[in-house]
Amino acid sequence: MSKHTDDYAVERFAIAMKAKLADARAKGRGGWDDPSSCSVEHLAALLIGHLGKGNPGNFEDIANLAMMLHQRRADPAILAGTLIAPAVPKGWKLLPIEPLLNMMSDRDHDTRITAERELLAILAAEPAPQVQSSAPHQSLIDWAVTSWHEQVAHRPMENVYRRTLDSVWRQVIRFAGEDPQSIIGPSHDDLLQQEQKPEHGEE
Repeated sequence: MSKHTDDYAVERFAIAMKAKLADARAKGRGGWDDPSSCSVEHLAALLIGHLGKGNPGNFEDIANLAMMLHQRRADPAILAGTLIAPAVPKGWKLLPIEPLLNMMSDRDHDTRITAERELLAILAAEPAPQVQSSAPHQSLIDWAVTSWHEQVAHRPMENVYRRTLDSVWRQVIRFAGEDPQSIIGPSHDDLLQQEQKPEHGEE
């Protein structure tokens, strides 16, 4: 009896899954089959977390996590429970303290925008800096300047995330009572205008 095309497809996918598992083991990852160190709840959370990712090899990751749950004889209902489980108590809202680079430069547009908005919401909830203070929010300024240099300064102008990140850190510096241009120079938009402006003598 000849194999069905489904069988060939599953075999090819199994090879890809095994390759991904071997790569993970080479990086020191493992222990999924040890209940004392890895719960099925943790595996379910990892699987749900991978559903929103778009990186190459993510199909294999999702399939491998499903395989692990299957081999651990987990109840499939655990996925639904993980998906709808409240992350925070009712009436509370979860906000990141510091939206980091991996959030504000995420592949997902909604994640990038959410990270930016949440940062600004955090800042808006802070008491306004006092004008008479000798060093208004200096730690906030230092954090913003350092983050700007790490996340913006070396990005090429055509990078799709540069403008958003530049705007965010300038707003942080401005909120802390300083002029961002005097600290980190012209804004992304100003630099872009300078690049597009014809040189003197050109028509």
